[in-house]
Amino acid sequence: MHPDRQQRLDDVDGGAADDISGGRFGVNIVSGWNQSEYAQMGVWPGDWYYDRRYEYGREYVTVMKELWSTGVSDLEGAFFTMDDCWLSPVPAAGKIPLVCAGQSDTGLKFCAEHGDFQFIIGDDSTETWDRYREGADLEAIAYMTGQASLDTSGSTAEAITQLKSAFNLNIGAIVGSYETCAAKLDAIGDIPGVRGVMCIFDDFPVATEDFGRNVMPLMGSRAS
Repeated sequence: MHPDRQQRLDDVDGGAADDISGGRFGVNIVSGWNQSEYAQMGVWPGDWYYDRRYEYGREYVTVMKELWSTGVSDLEGAFFTMDDCWLSPVPAAGKIPLVCAGQSDTGLKFCAEHGDFQFIIGDDSTETWDRYREGADLEAIAYMTGQASLDTSGSTAEAITQLKSAFNLNIGAIVGSYETCAAKLDAIGDIPGVRGVMCIFDDFPVATEDFGRNVMPLMGSRAS
């Protein structure tokens, strides 16, 4: 690295989100298929984007990783051209965890190559979700699934349209006794490559405290 450039990097003060959070910070990579959300701000690039958004995402992620690891990016790609782009301070670990949510073969491959965590769209449960279905915003769900049908590339949007209902999008329901919930989480922990699970509670913080007191102590995976 040119010494003048290094000096500029060293002279820049400030705190990164990674430093402020003590490393408990990640970036959710959303390739984007909801045309209306882009169009309302005049930034929808065109229908070609449905088929090439993961190519776009790869370049975007590459730029971020170069900046996080070295503080500098000069990437010249099909979508991005960096000309002495620099960042300081860089994360202490030289990287920030990336979260992805693509459900197509291409989306899953993108996460395997570039991501650290993966959101998964789970099948609907019929046991304890009745009251949620009864209160679902059907108009909003219809609008979202309608927008999803515009994506003809076959991906997350396709998975959304196949859900029985979309009120628990991205949630694989874990229900049952404390012992059952602990066993199901342990089963997930046994899957090769799984390092953690993000849990969402419907009655926070009451449910969070209940989980900590009664489920976590029963989880064998937490002892390893």
